[in-house]
Amino acid sequence: MIDTCPKCSASLDEDANFCPSCSAPVNPQCPKCEKPVGLDAKFCKYCAFDLTQKVADDEKQSIEPASQPVKSKPEYTGVDALLSEKYSAMSDFQLLTMLKGDLSAQTPKSLSIALAELEARPKIDWREMNIAKTRITEAIAGTNKPKGFGAPFPASHYKVSEDAQGEKADKLVKSGGITAGISALAFFWGVSYTNNTANQLRAGFGSLVGQTDSTYAFAKLCVILGLIGVIVGIVLLIVGFSQRNTR
Repeated sequence: MIDTCPKCSASLDEDANFCPSCSAPVNPQCPKCEKPVGLDAKFCKYCAFDLTQKVADDEKQSIEPASQPVKSKPEYTGVDALLSEKYSAMSDFQLLTMLKGDLSAQTPKSLSIALAELEARPKIDWREMNIAKTRITEAIAGTNKPKGFGAPFPASHYKVSEDAQGEKADKLVKSGGITAGISALAFFWGVSYTNNTANQLRAGFGSLVGQTDSTYAFAKLCVILGLIGVIVGIVLLIVGFSQRNTR
């Protein structure tokens, strides 16, 4: 058993396969015939295997991942087939440029077809492939978020809605109260004026001589409009108070 590293002379444990200081193999073997070889050997003395080529291959594999598996594209029909043909007609550069751009207007289906086309191209660099896949996945996740009617809203949205509803109810109550109050004053003044005997006689005498008592006519109009205003004001009050109670 070797006690020290043959490369850096660091001390080794009994069960060590590699040096803890320089990571050199303690008992290197030929990858072809599996017989022991020296650390500095370039060829195996037993089978003449090129040991430097083996090292180069190992370093390359540690830097680059395994090649991307090429997937076959699914069969599409109708509009999906037209989209597939559109993406197939693009070059690798055009397809990657499109997928690196704005994808917000794309539908999940069109993005899925673009992804299938991307995965069917073995010559695209694996780094570019991963970037495009990530962007497509994020875009699909963004388009699948609920929008519009039935979508969940944050608590602040509900708070704003409740405040707006409360303000609307307050305005209805205030408008109803003012409308009903002014209309009631106009109504009671009109009733009081038209029921006055002197005013009735004056208006009647004026009509006999072909003259119209404008004040008496205005009082009659106030009775009619005042009654309508009181009814409208009461309705507004009822609606406003009902909205307040539903908050």
